[in-house]
Amino acid sequence: MRYRIFLFITALVWGCAFVAQRIGAEFMGPFAFNGLRFWFGALTLLPLTFLSGSEKPTLPKKERPPVSLKGAICILGFFLFTGAALQQFGIAYTTAGKSGFISALYIVCVPVAGIYFGNALRLTHLIGCAVAMAGTYFLSVYGGGLEDINLGDAVTLAGVFFWTFHIISISIFVRYYDGLRLAVGQFIVCGFFNFIAMFIVGEPLTVDIIRTVAWPLAYCAVFSTGVGFTLQILGQKGLSPTEASLIGSLEMIFSLMAGYVYLGEQLTTAELFGAVLMTFGIVTAQLPSRVICERNRAHKPS
Repeated sequence: MRYRIFLFITALVWGCAFVAQRIGAEFMGPFAFNGLRFWFGALTLLPLTFLSGSEKPTLPKKERPPVSLKGAICILGFFLFTGAALQQFGIAYTTAGKSGFISALYIVCVPVAGIYFGNALRLTHLIGCAVAMAGTYFLSVYGGGLEDINLGDAVTLAGVFFWTFHIISISIFVRYYDGLRLAVGQFIVCGFFNFIAMFIVGEPLTVDIIRTVAWPLAYCAVFSTGVGFTLQILGQKGLSPTEASLIGSLEMIFSLMAGYVYLGEQLTTAELFGAVLMTFGIVTAQLPSRVICERNRAHKPS
């Protein structure tokens, strides 16, 4: 039961983080916010890396990592930087609830994209993906054409592509390197990319601005990054991937509830219908079913 509680708290913490991000977006640029968020988040996890030690997976002697540890960290950091930047930029033009639902589409995209890496594609993956995309239409497009889609929704949706490959990359690299060290490393690299982008675009970053977003920033750094990631690791150790994903998908529900409670955000009837469809699609995509496509693992790219 404690593993389920850990993941339930993780989903709650991550869902409420969309409210903190929404507030932060009103006063601070996306690159500055994410740069500070992930560097402070890395600091909260650093003590755990020393206490836990290295837990490098045991692999056959002939099997070698596709890239070095530094290479893996840079790849993860880039995907995290791009996905988080698009999400933080988009949330300034949409609601916390809608951002949470659209971001959760990575759950149905990962199995489809995973075919290329030798993962099996199941019938429920396709059904869930189709239903979730239909829900996205009602959540963001209904009542107009594609050209009328909200800017924030469109940018957040673009970020799903990078979240998808971020998750897939983690599943590959965690077979060779300690997950906690990968996490801290990617946070540091992600923060570095954000600060470079911040200087390139000329985002302001002053002490007064930091004070203004101190609480949202602290929440995202300490709870969403530090506490959330730690509880996710603890929870996934004792549950099957399917059950862990189902509990984790509650994140989008909590983002909707938090947006309503703290920001007074409300959905139209069409948007609410879209949210229901997306929930059904995302849950369906995680259920077991017959395999309809499976790439030969012998041809899986190294």
